Amino acid sequence: MKKNEEYVVEIIDDTNLAYGIARIDSQVVFVPKVCKGEKVRIAITKVQKKYAYSRVLELIESSKERIEPQCSYARLCGGCQLQHLSYQAQLDFKYRHLQKLMKDQNVRFPFGMEDPFYYRNKAQFPVQIKNGKVIMGFYRAHSNDIVCSDICKIQSHEINELYQFFQRECTLEDAQGLRHIFIRSNQDTKDCQIVLIASQKNDWKRLIARCVQEFPNVKSMIYNENKRNDNVILGDRYEVLYG
Repeated sequence: MKKNEEYVVEIIDDTNLAYGIARIDSQVVFVPKVCKGEKVRIAITKVQKKYAYSRVLELIESSKERIEPQCSYARLCGGCQLQHLSYQAQLDFKYRHLQKLMKDQNVRFPFGMEDPFYYRNKAQFPVQIKNGKVIMGFYRAHSNDIVCSDICKIQSHEINELYQFFQRECTLEDAQGLRHIFIRSNQDTKDCQIVLIASQKNDWKRLIARCVQEFPNVKSMIYNENKRNDNVILGDRYEVLYG
């Protein structure tokens, strides 16, 4: 098996990280964004000694549990792994893998939500300067490439509105050294906190003033200094900028 080789495989199982499992000549191949029982044409992307990774080229036979993701970025974004499954199938998936993990326990079936969208109250949006432009969004799976999006359908409406504000208002000067914009929202009061995570403190007075004027529900804005050269999001030093 070599990189870029193509195969037609059947998905025989899945992992707790939502990869489908196929076998080629007894070797395990992990396939993203598929369902058990599906037949797909894949291309190998990475080969290890005992397993390989692939990407889907064509869906030949689809599962009855497959749906069209509500989010148009789900295929590229590394944030959601199960949006191609019906919500009931997502709950089944979680139940099966929790049963495997808690072998000797009486695991109850998970309680589902009435509407599994726009519910999360915390988001970290990575920020980069690329080709002279400020970009932000979420990382593509297994990479540091940002998938730019205008909305995240599992974050609260308050977080999405603030995210869209920063996409509009964040200048190249504001973004120098900026690593993440970290937003928390309160489900009951709709109050929000924003943390600007950066390797340097910039002059964000204009940005802060416009933000709190447009969003009175923003109760605090914080600078978090992070000069690390790894993927840890938050540094150790904080400074209150507003609120």
